[in-house]
Amino acid sequence: MKKKRVSRLDTAISIWDAALEKVNKEGQFEDTNVGPLLVWKGDEFEISHHTPFQKAPPPGEDFLRKCYAAGVDPTNNLPYGIDIWDMKGKVLNIEWDHKDHIELRNFKRGEWEEKVLHHIW
Repeated sequence: MKKKRVSRLDTAISIWDAALEKVNKEGQFEDTNVGPLLVWKGDEFEISHHTPFQKAPPPGEDFLRKCYAAGVDPTNNLPYGIDIWDMKGKVLNIEWDHKDHIELRNFKRGEWEEKVLHHIW
């Protein structure tokens, strides 16, 4: 019997669900450069959740140049998003809209995944 392989996106969505539950239950609003964000901070992780109510500052010229050189549209953020950082940096950035369109922007696989999935904070 073959074991079904879970896709990268499916795994990221499961992590997103767990992180969104955590930040919604225990997060606090913090003032940031894009306005108040719902943030949860622990010893090993930080989770932030953005919505259409925050407006990001315009990207700098150097950032735009690098994005266009890589074929990435830097102005196409979706209205909702979850970012997760561990001790090494950002490990997940996933965005979505009200039509269930999902974009996985950044996903660095690692041991941290199980901790988030199983709420080992």
